[in-house]
Amino acid sequence: MAITFGNSSSGDTHNNNGDFLLHSISSTSNDVTAVSYNGVAMTQIGSAVYVSANNRYISLWGLVAPAQGSHNFTHTGGADLDDTSLSVSGVSPTNPYTAITNTNGSSTAPSITLTTLMTGSYILGTLFLVNSPYSVNTGTTERGVAGSYHNFYSSTNSVDATSGTISITMTTHQWVFKAFSLNPVISFTQLDTTSTTDIFFSWSVVVILATIQDIVAISDSLLTTFKKWFNQIKNSSIWTNQNKQ
Repeated sequence: MAITFGNSSSGDTHNNNGDFLLHSISSTSNDVTAVSYNGVAMTQIGSAVYVSANNRYISLWGLVAPAQGSHNFTHTGGADLDDTSLSVSGVSPTNPYTAITNTNGSSTAPSITLTTLMTGSYILGTLFLVNSPYSVNTGTTERGVAGSYHNFYSSTNSVDATSGTISITMTTHQWVFKAFSLNPVISFTQLDTTSTTDIFFSWSVVVILATIQDIVAISDSLLTTFKKWFNQIKNSSIWTNQNKQ
């Protein structure tokens, strides 16, 4: 199942239409300590900070199988909050993200590079700029609210178990970038024979299937044996004599 990107929003309300929900919070004070969506606690994917005279914090949260439709976020901690959210579908419910990393700086070229987990994975990140005009570079797609200084960006296409980069260009200013490998629901057509993870998964499935096949074969064999025993007893003199009485 391929990953697809759904609704995006800014603020404390989001109209979710995906099976995985991301919520990024930028702040100028201490990190946010808890977030919930429609009353359900989200999991913190990670946080990052650019240390300066005006510290810039970013805190990223995720939720598997969120409620569909429009609901509110609630936050604990942080100050001067700015929120952005993104719905995604086709994401693995058991291993939605890996290879979490972050970087920050004060330059014209915010970028982040990482190696994705498997075929069909995307590089996805959240970037917080400090009021600077910007342009999105080739190979990177803006997934959040267009023109926002706090937004989601991803690789334009899936990055299949290899290294990739997402980046933008802007005038020199402070920025904080956090990203990860966004992983799809696994299907056999997506298995990468060069990936240790994929090879382990595929062999695990083969072993399970082989075990089931053996159980079925044993059951068939036992059933055949019982049929033979029953026929032998039925045709024996003991069975015949008992039924004559």
